[in-house]
Amino acid sequence: MHSGHCQSLVEDGFYDPTITLQRHIAAYVFEPLLRKELHEFKNQHRIRYNRRAVCPGGVPDDLYTLSDDCKQDIDPDVLAFLLVKYGCDAPGFYPEEFGALASHFLAIIQLTQDEITPTNCRDIYCYLLGMLSSILPHKY
Repeated sequence: MHSGHCQSLVEDGFYDPTITLQRHIAAYVFEPLLRKELHEFKNQHRIRYNRRAVCPGGVPDDLYTLSDDCKQDIDPDVLAFLLVKYGCDAPGFYPEEFGALASHFLAIIQLTQDEITPTNCRDIYCYLLGMLSSILPHKY
């Protein structure tokens, strides 16, 4: 994904981070793309061996299957604190009912969230903004 997509939405007046609805749409559209790119990046580099490290080096997905000695659990209290601090309504980046509604509008144009690509993400963002703004003017 290219930062140009996001920057052009701001410059063209389609995205204002202070508007909750627009933040939810951006998260719905761009979060899966970012997650996919991070996953691809993560698995294309090796973690260098370090004799002082507790865990070995290697490819991250391979490292995931290591013993529990090298894994760390996320403290649920820390996770809850971060969700509140950064204004997340749920463990995702948007409320579950919002995701269902956005998915409904994507289904109208015969797409799923998995079919959002760097090529069509701007158009999908603008489509959802138009559709959801007309029915959710004040709720989000």
